[in-house]
Amino acid sequence: MKGSQDLFLKFIGGYRTTFYIPVYQRNYNWEIDNCKRLYDDLIKVNKSNLKSHFFGCVVSQYLPSGKGYKRTIIDGQQRLTTVSLLLLAMRHIILDEKLENVNESYAEELYESYIINKWENPGDKIKLIPAKNDRETYKRIVNHDQVDGTSHMVLNYLYFYERLLKREISIEDLYGAINKLEIINIDLEAEDDAQLIFESLNSTGLDLAEGDKIRNYILMDLSDEEQEDYYEQFWNPIEENTSYQVDEFIRHYLSIKNQKIPVLNKIYATFKDYAEQNKLTIKKLLVDLKRYSNYFKILTQAASKNKALNKVIRRLDHLETSVTYPFFFEVLRLNEENMIDDKKVVEVFECIESYVARRMLCNVPTNAMNKMFVGLHREIMTYDSTANDYVKKLYYCLLVKKENVRFPDDEELKNSVRTRDVYNMKAKNKVYLLERFENQSTLEDKDVYSHVEDKTYSIEHIMPQNLTEAWKEELGSDYQNIHDTWVHRAANLTFTAYNSKYSNRSFEEKKTMPNGYLQSGIRMNQWIAKNDHWGVKELKERSKNLEEEAVNIWKYPERSYVPDQKKKESYTLKDSEVIDFTGKKLARYRFLGTEYSVRGWMDMIENVVRDLYFREPELLIKLSDSANEEFKKSYYLSDKKVGYTRPVEIENGIYLEQNTSTITKCKILSLLLQTFKIDESKLEFFFYDDQKKKDETLQDKVYKAFWKQALPKLKEAFPTVAYAIPKNKNYFNIPTGIKGIFLGAVLNKSLIRVSLHIEKSKKEENKLIFDNIFAHKEEIEKELKTAMIWDRGDKKITSQISITLDLSISDLDHWDKIVDFMNEWFQKLNDQIVNKYLKNS
Repeated sequence: MKGSQDLFLKFIGGYRTTFYIPVYQRNYNWEIDNCKRLYDDLIKVNKSNLKSHFFGCVVSQYLPSGKGYKRTIIDGQQRLTTVSLLLLAMRHIILDEKLENVNESYAEELYESYIINKWENPGDKIKLIPAKNDRETYKRIVNHDQVDGTSHMVLNYLYFYERLLKREISIEDLYGAINKLEIINIDLEAEDDAQLIFESLNSTGLDLAEGDKIRNYILMDLSDEEQEDYYEQFWNPIEENTSYQVDEFIRHYLSIKNQKIPVLNKIYATFKDYAEQNKLTIKKLLVDLKRYSNYFKILTQAASKNKALNKVIRRLDHLETSVTYPFFFEVLRLNEENMIDDKKVVEVFECIESYVARRMLCNVPTNAMNKMFVGLHREIMTYDSTANDYVKKLYYCLLVKKENVRFPDDEELKNSVRTRDVYNMKAKNKVYLLERFENQSTLEDKDVYSHVEDKTYSIEHIMPQNLTEAWKEELGSDYQNIHDTWVHRAANLTFTAYNSKYSNRSFEEKKTMPNGYLQSGIRMNQWIAKNDHWGVKELKERSKNLEEEAVNIWKYPERSYVPDQKKKESYTLKDSEVIDFTGKKLARYRFLGTEYSVRGWMDMIENVVRDLYFREPELLIKLSDSANEEFKKSYYLSDKKVGYTRPVEIENGIYLEQNTSTITKCKILSLLLQTFKIDESKLEFFFYDDQKKKDETLQDKVYKAFWKQALPKLKEAFPTVAYAIPKNKNYFNIPTGIKGIFLGAVLNKSLIRVSLHIEKSKKEENKLIFDNIFAHKEEIEKELKTAMIWDRGDKKITSQISITLDLSISDLDHWDKIVDFMNEWFQKLNDQIVNKYLKNS
């Protein structure tokens, strides 16, 4: 990497140089404010007669391209594009003869020096090739064609054009000021890691979105042809499906994949860890992202082919229930895989709508909802590992939840409809509520939301907010108490397009006036118009009607599913005093009424401690004070990593030691709950009961059956596995006779991997062995007649060399082919690498 000080115009004016903005870069997105600041700076440079003005860094990399000189812009495209737009505005304003006393030769000088490569072929003349979606727009601007639209490129070009018309600075002086812009020109060499450099440049708070970083990570290291292909085939559809809300989409995607919600400003880091830990190829990653982006599109645009489903999605969208997306992703996936039919999908969505709406009406706190929905699908699948009775299991899971994640029953709902101050709820919630009461189950529904949005409809108080003498007489002597009690309740509210005309008129006038309740096309108003008066009697009657309607609109599910008793049996921390939990496999836990699926004990204790932090951060900060050794020993918390062997960061520099026994973890949790004054019974554990054969999952049985078929053939070639027995595992290892080196096979859902594992205790030794083998990569792959996956694992202790097969053991017809593949590659890896390069090493 070479860095040097350079004039900006000298850089972009290079002979026959083309600047290529690759597809992995975000589109041009400088705002008018950025352009204003640049223009103001140039005026200041001129007026103050400054010798130079620093304009930041430009990082680029040379790409061989025949006779031309092509540079990929790694960082600096915003500045490069903006100055090009300013130069074009200057050229065009001269050509349009909008300014007097301007040297017309500037127009051609600007054009031929900085906009085009004069001696290239007509189709290759333009020096700057913007990111994919901006290329056609930029080309039109260069050609001085008519441009319109709201893209940043068009708006900024027009801004510069209009600013030049104000004559704040002459063309000559502005050109001179641009000539004083200086940059640090960073030139990457072929062996430089562009992705690593890009991350370093964008780790200091520059305004690069997490989605932009992810796009760069995925596409940057591909060849030009692959970048274009993968962008068109995958990334552009992903951006379009998500309406360019890639950050939000990937956050939901990672939530379901990792069963944990990533921190907003760490989505890119979490995504990168997920991709690398799961050893996903770029294509497999993009295929999966595109698949889930289709689900995101369905959820955000009601784009399903199922009309009944779209109606529910639109209603949920008005409630702004994005916390449900991770759960709905998996429901839509099961539907796509024909594991849940269309009708059941609608039942699932309607159930969640009822759950969310009842909680909103009953004013149940929402702070535990996001985590609950992240783990809900896994919780449902925990019972028998199948999608059978999915809807019934969903009902069961929701109905057993307590406290802040409870499903309010009919009585609680009716009471809330009767007594809740609806008018002072959030606008979206009260509109949703009244829309449901208006449209309910009718096919002749009104587009209430559009009418509210365009201010045609507003919410009307039947009994007005300010009582007139006529209303006081209507309500009787107890008018003040009646008004205070009922004015903002649902029973006293409706929609109207004539709120200003109704004003504080009497009930009789509101009813009989032109376009009054009697003539209203709104169904609710037609019922109201049947009454001769409006007082306590009518309010109570309407309230009762709305209560009954509510329990029909937002149905309470029937609890018909009965899980295996052993699977639903739970234990608390108190049980740990008499029962040793060591060796018990944790399936899920329930804390303060919310149930979560987890990978094990470490996952659980990290989540619980994090929950405690958010409940009372000051207390956990106090307990993690490293100056207090007593706290450190008792709670295994510290504000420093030093002294811990497996620390995990909870939040804001608070670390929890994870290298503890199950018994110690229970003691830590018990002490913490006592300190936070939370009853120990509020933390419950649910264990897998896999001790008996009858409790094996369907997937366990598939693995065992596969190995029963595969082992006899493997034993023929490898006598060391003669005593191996079929197990319900997705992996199998074969010793090579060299300590710390073995052959292994892994069966994933859609991929079979056979590998040579280098897993000695010392990282340095593993890397040395790997490098010695890698030195013979070309001859090994030539002998094997295929490319291998070489994973040095720089951030891990282990290294491995692999070959994969795109088949799934879920399809029994593929088993013979999979066994043959494993047997063939176990032998090839053993012969061509172990025997040839390791046994005599």
